[in-house]
Amino acid sequence: MNIVRADFISTQAVKQLLNQGEIEINCMELRIRPYFSPIKINKCRKCFKHDHFTSQCTNPQLCSQCGQHHPLKEWCNNELKCVNCQQHHYSAHSSCPVAQQKRKQLLRADKSTMCSTAS
Repeated sequence: MNIVRADFISTQAVKQLLNQGEIEINCMELRIRPYFSPIKINKCRKCFKHDHFTSQCTNPQLCSQCGQHHPLKEWCNNELKCVNCQQHHYSAHSSCPVAQQKRKQLLRADKSTMCSTAS
């Protein structure tokens, strides 16, 4: 499968292409599909919650490894514990089920916005 990326200034041009379903480039007809960039979620580097940025955080600084409020040092010897799901991984880890669920929600919202602007 060949992939071609095209960026547009006008959303109207994007809507037209999506409605047509194909484009001709160098005498080749190519199918058009919307591209959804990877979803990045907000990740506070102070309390490690996903609903705000570090600059907006009013929570105490937590350890990314154990989720506790203690003086931060180079290495924490406590057991790993995520502040979001309480499982055995770093709080900022992308495998966190809470982070994955948030990413899925944002992807659904992104796709529904794209579909509504394309019609």
